[in-house]
Amino acid sequence: MLFGLPIVKNLKFHKMRLEEKEYYEYLDIHPKLLYYAGIKNKILPANTTLEDFMNIDVQEKFPVRESLYENIGLIDQYLKEKSKELSTPQIEMIQ
Repeated sequence: MLFGLPIVKNLKFHKMRLEEKEYYEYLDIHPKLLYYAGIKNKILPANTTLEDFMNIDVQEKFPVRESLYENIGLIDQYLKEKSKELSTPQIEMIQ
């Protein structure tokens, strides 16, 4: 943490410091991106809802996260499919 704000790795694998508002946007978008990757990579059953995903144990989410990093092109696919649901700052954050 730096000045009470976390330093996180964004999806392009470099460190960045987020302002508080950006941090909360990140907390909103990141689980949705992971959920998307889990469904697309068939790690999660197709009938898993986002709510179900949010309630599973962190250790069960780890393979989903790793699958996203192994198939980083999913980020562009996610942006293409979900761009109307995302704010400009959210799009910029995960690009």
